[in-house]
Amino acid sequence: HLYNLPNELVDDYQWTSLETIDKALESNFTWYDKKIFELYYYESNTLNSLAKKTGISRNSLYTTIDKVRTELKILLNE
Repeated sequence: HLYNLPNELVDDYQWTSLETIDKALESNFTWYDKKIFELYYYESNTLNSLAKKTGISRNSLYTTIDKVRTELKILLNE
């Protein structure tokens, strides 16, 4: 499953999953979609904090993250 995970809670299985997600992001998404997804999930940002950091509206961020998450689930059969 795709969750916000602090690094200390990521085990070997999850690292393998993260590598698979990284490969899917790299080959199937635009740089923008990939970067927003990484900032949200890999750096444990909230939508509000990410909106403040980037100057992008919370709704736009949510739409992008939701789209990427949905497409990843389809690509990775989750």
